[in-house]
Amino acid sequence: MDINKILEKLDSLFSQNKTDDAEIFLTKSLESAISEGDTGAIISVLNELIGLYRDTSQFEKAVPYCGSLEKLIRSFQLDDNINGATSYLNIANLYRASGDYDKSFAFYKKIRQIYDKLPDEGDYLNASYYNNISLLYQETGNFDESCNCLEKALAIIKKLDASAELASTYANLSLSYLHSGNIQKAEENAVKSLEIFERDEEKDFHYSSALSAMGDVMTVKKDYPHAVQYYEKALEELHRRTGYTKSYRRLLSNLESVSGETFSGIYLAEQYYNRFGKSMIEEKFSDYADKIAVGIAGEGSDCYGFDDRISRDHDFGCGFCMWLDDETYNQIGNALKSEYDRLPEYFRGFPKLRIRRGVFKISDFTKKITRDLYDTPEYALAELTNGKIFRDDSGIISGIREKYSYYPQNVRNAKLAQALAQACQDGQCNYPRAMARGDILNAQLLLNDFANDVISIAFILNGKYMPHRKWLVRAMENFEILPDIQGDLIKLFSEAPDLSSWNKIAPEEWYGKINHQDFHINIIEKICSDIAEALGFPQSNYLESVAKKIFSMNIREQRIENIVAAEWNMFDKVQNIGGRASCQDDFETFDIMRKSQYMTWNDTMLESYLTDLNNAQQTGRNLISEKYARMMEYTSPEEYKKISAELPEMTSQQRDIINQIAEIQAGMMDDFAEKYPKLANNARNIHSSDDNQYDTSYETYLKGELSTYSPDTLTLYGRFIVDLYRSGKNLAEMTMLNTVKLYGYKNLDDAENKI
Repeated sequence: MDINKILEKLDSLFSQNKTDDAEIFLTKSLESAISEGDTGAIISVLNELIGLYRDTSQFEKAVPYCGSLEKLIRSFQLDDNINGATSYLNIANLYRASGDYDKSFAFYKKIRQIYDKLPDEGDYLNASYYNNISLLYQETGNFDESCNCLEKALAIIKKLDASAELASTYANLSLSYLHSGNIQKAEENAVKSLEIFERDEEKDFHYSSALSAMGDVMTVKKDYPHAVQYYEKALEELHRRTGYTKSYRRLLSNLESVSGETFSGIYLAEQYYNRFGKSMIEEKFSDYADKIAVGIAGEGSDCYGFDDRISRDHDFGCGFCMWLDDETYNQIGNALKSEYDRLPEYFRGFPKLRIRRGVFKISDFTKKITRDLYDTPEYALAELTNGKIFRDDSGIISGIREKYSYYPQNVRNAKLAQALAQACQDGQCNYPRAMARGDILNAQLLLNDFANDVISIAFILNGKYMPHRKWLVRAMENFEILPDIQGDLIKLFSEAPDLSSWNKIAPEEWYGKINHQDFHINIIEKICSDIAEALGFPQSNYLESVAKKIFSMNIREQRIENIVAAEWNMFDKVQNIGGRASCQDDFETFDIMRKSQYMTWNDTMLESYLTDLNNAQQTGRNLISEKYARMMEYTSPEEYKKISAELPEMTSQQRDIINQIAEIQAGMMDDFAEKYPKLANNARNIHSSDDNQYDTSYETYLKGELSTYSPDTLTLYGRFIVDLYRSGKNLAEMTMLNTVKLYGYKNLDDAENKI
């Protein structure tokens, strides 16, 4: 086996920063060497593998290979010569890097015994030994001994033609002097190290150590701007050579400490865009700048703002997303990709990301969203709406994200009802049944299912999509509703299910009762009570009953949605004398005003009026047009006479009911106006006596609307108004309360004070 070719190939992979490929190549080479029985090749490849795992902080993988290498050295009696010492040095360094200092010292002792037999004390091997063991003394806090070893190494290396080793020794010496308190010598050695590295065209792995050492010196001197510069450059060098290692994460921690910044993915992405992306778009794609949305969103902890020191072990850096519609993508997509690829590969020490960054079609970004939102994967909606948008001139992404910011009320309630019912089944019903049967395993699984159900409920109540499972707990940290749910769930799993309280109870005795002797039952009941109270049903914590109430509420809300949709369809078709009115293009206001009214109605009234609308659609009637026509009886009497024959006839009894209702409601509006004058001032005039051709009163508008109701709906509405009047309730106040809440105010007083 040609070991030289293996090493050449390995060097090539390292130069391309392909550490994953290097690992695969070395393991396959080891298999080949073993199958050929080539002991020399086996030892060489084992050494390379151990070195690779040390540099990439994959210590657990390296330990078995260390054992194999040690056995080989002993079996072939290499433990008393230079070749054995070289392998021992590699093993000692691995154990040092992994934190197993006792084993590391033991191997250094073996190496020293071998080197003491060598004829020349001043050779390269001894220098390497002193350099490496100095690091062990550093990590165990013996900095005086570390300095002593490094000075010995320095004396040897100065006699050799080895600039890289000299620079590395200066860097190590700088760090040891710094920790021993000699800042001047620390800086002097760091300067010497960097001078050598920066003079050489080819820089090895230790260049990042020299930069980091100077960063440490600047930190101790409180020269933080320069410390930041050195740390950033060290990060870049380290990533180029070894990727996201333990050393990389430690260095990043130093950078955050001295800079006072938290380098999250979102933060880096926005900085990188502001530094390079913004000018790229505005200078090279100025004709399309308003069609390019920029930001960061989608998969990955960084898009949620959940990236931390642990998650920075892969795909961490700077970079941003650019979203285009299909037409723009076809025009400039490839050119925009090319320009993104030309942006700097590193920024502030962090690599530019290409995975999940770059140029995308909006249609691809939203392709996981199905027509039925109920069936759309929740993680897909979370990925669509997470992150941050840096630029969106035409609102092409912001509008989509706003639309899907959370489920519509009907979908939300459907999901909530399902989760409540399932939580009841898993926690309140099936868990005690499993325990009564002595089925511990099934009981534990049901507790897990119950926890998942509760987490789903908590997300729904807080109006947030659930991200990937591994981020659920992190995403729940700042919940306003059910803020204590995490602690309750942790407590739920603090003990294993215990049958002792169940063995004494016969099934006929516990059936339909709650076994409060069971630790988990009490926590389940507390959680269910908290959920019921959060939903406004404190009288019952049996979640299946709560689910049925939510389901009924959902049917009611769907009726209201259907009523408003049918009215909007009719309103859109109203023909005005002066042309289309601006309000016919303002669905948001229409939606709020109409819903505010129907939210006060009972279910029988809603069902009856929805039937009116459906019948009208089937017969070609437009109830909204008829409403405006009826108003003209008061606002434009002469014009009304011309069209009155075209309107459905009303009986005198219907007219009497309408007039009586209008009188009661006008009185309610008077009372409301006295209590909330600012809010009332934004509404219509109250009485028909104030009508004119351009201003229709509340009373006239109401009469016009009531005139479109069927006799059944009108009768139901009349009873509704009389019941409110007799109980002292004010419909105007009830309706306006719904309105201000839909606009985001807390209550009527809040709106009155802020308007």
